[in-house]
Amino acid sequence: MKSAALRDSRFLNCKLLGVRFDECNEFLFSAHFENCMLKFASFHKLKLKQTHFQTCNLQEADFSETDLTGSIFETCDLQRTLFDHTNLGKVDFRSSFNYSIDPEKNRIKTIAAPMNSKRHPNFNLPCQKIGICYDCRSPQRICNTWSINEKSYPKHRIKIILIDEDLGY
Repeated sequence: MKSAALRDSRFLNCKLLGVRFDECNEFLFSAHFENCMLKFASFHKLKLKQTHFQTCNLQEADFSETDLTGSIFETCDLQRTLFDHTNLGKVDFRSSFNYSIDPEKNRIKTIAAPMNSKRHPNFNLPCQKIGICYDCRSPQRICNTWSINEKSYPKHRIKIILIDEDLGY
């Protein structure tokens, strides 16, 4: 699949074992997977926003450093699937099973914000009411920002202060 261009592609009843989708051309990459065998597939570093996986076997697939924002995993088997530094904002896993996600290594607003908001019952936050992050602009917002800075110029412009206190949920 090296350099293949997949734009508005639909895979139906396919057996795609170990396919390296990460080697495809990223430009306008978009796909829909329905009833597919995708064991050992690699989606490493792809932008898969709003991708739909329906009744797929994704055992041991690699989604490391992938942007899955708004994607849907409907009735999918995700046993031993790798989610490492993956953007999982607003991803729907409700009907899927066998998945394991480390919230410290992945961006999961659908879990972290609602859980953390429960510690502040007197705040008026959308995530307390609907159970998922709403990207609110509330002055009481409790969400954190994660920034990665590389090659900052001029040197020593950014200072990092570490707090030796458990502030998480």
